[in-house]
Amino acid sequence: RMLTRSAMIKQILAILCLTIALSTSYSCSKPCYGNMCCSIPSDHSYYLTSFCDAETACGIPCKAEKWFTADSQRYGCRKKLTICKPNSNKCVNAKVTDAGPNIAVERNANKAIIDASAAVCKFFTGGSSCGYSDRVLIDTFVNFNDDAVLGEWYPTVDEKFDLVLNHTKWLNDGGCAEQCAFKEVVEEDEEF
Repeated sequence: RMLTRSAMIKQILAILCLTIALSTSYSCSKPCYGNMCCSIPSDHSYYLTSFCDAETACGIPCKAEKWFTADSQRYGCRKKLTICKPNSNKCVNAKVTDAGPNIAVERNANKAIIDASAAVCKFFTGGSSCGYSDRVLIDTFVNFNDDAVLGEWYPTVDEKFDLVLNHTKWLNDGGCAEQCAFKEVVEEDEEF
């Protein structure tokens, strides 16, 4: 049986759509600890979700910080992250206090996820909680500026350029590698 030209075009388009869908699906190149992903997206893009755990991988309870994230398996405990609305200078600085999320959540979302505090979620959405089904896109970078204050930040073009440049250099130098995951660092003189 011969296909009509129209039917053939429909089949080709269906195959093309399937190929594109499969090529853009979530993939973790570096699974770790059996249930998490340690790889960092090269495009810095994540979905934002919110959480608050009483016990954390980094030993910092969520009640101790207003601006915090998970993802210690990717970035390391107590690392300062800058989370920005894509193509914008609307950003927030937050401290990594926990590990996660579970890789199954990222697979369901079809995208890497940054779990963060309700304050981070509220800053970007106006609501006190967010889940991956909300599809709140964010860009995330390690912030190496020791003077950067946790909370809202509106960087200049030059500041954001430096942020992205330093983050990219860190990734090219190996990023956090194996030393990131589950290293609990509690400074002696720090109180919660």
